[in-house]
Amino acid sequence: MGYESKLYVIQKSDLIRENDKYWCEVIATFNLCRVDIDFRKYPSTDSFFYEGNETIVEDCYGDTLKELTIQEAIAEIENAASKDDYRRWNPILGLLKGFNEKEWANDLRVLHYGH
Repeated sequence: MGYESKLYVIQKSDLIRENDKYWCEVIATFNLCRVDIDFRKYPSTDSFFYEGNETIVEDCYGDTLKELTIQEAIAEIENAASKDDYRRWNPILGLLKGFNEKEWANDLRVLHYGH
């Protein structure tokens, strides 16, 4: 793949609807920089979020944001970590594994943003 990746941990909601997408709350953001994980295989999200006054529905390349479950994101990163010793793997795994999804009504997801 080759471009830089940012992951957004979000809590989905059905509070605000815009253009067939639902607002989500950003809980955490993690910049992975350049990694060889193909997030494009995951489905497009039905969520959007605000960054300042901008509505975010796609990444810097015009691709829709891809949505993973917390467990899917952990599996992808653990797989990548088994192949190389990148200093950002442990911090993102610690973050993702630290969430108790039941405390968040099982509405936590990870969105991939390419930049």
